[in-house]
Amino acid sequence: MKGLTQKQETFVLNYFQTGHATNSALTAGYSPKTAQVIAAENLSKP
Repeated sequence: MKGLTQKQETFVLNYFQTGHATNSALTAGYSPKTAQVIAAENLSKP
């Protein structure tokens, strides 16, 4: 996916499969301390 970091791409693909944003952020490699915030930020990006 053009314009995304590797973590963002992994997040998106996992989110499409599971529908769970926080778990998708964790799977993508984001810190457990920030996964919920990062998930919300990623979902709000166009």
